[in-house]
Amino acid sequence: MFPNYLDGVKVKYYTKKYNFGTVDCNDGEKIIDIKYLAICSYANEHGFYLFFCDEKFNTVSDYFFDIIKECKIIAEKSKENIVWIEKI
Repeated sequence: MFPNYLDGVKVKYYTKKYNFGTVDCNDGEKIIDIKYLAICSYANEHGFYLFFCDEKFNTVSDYFFDIIKECKIIAEKSKENIVWIEKI
């Protein structure tokens, strides 16, 4: 089951497990596979974070956007036709 919070931030939308590419860390010494995407927000902050997560739901990278639609547009660069699951 997908967690309700990632790094203390409430999950609004998430994806099923898929190969969304990789992130190079430490100048290419370590390559991390991105398996999940999530759109999250803090209760007291305007805007949304797009989180790129590994298979254990650890946040590998994140981006901040003003609206959810911007998160989804950037996510589509990793994979087209992403199916987002709303976290209630």
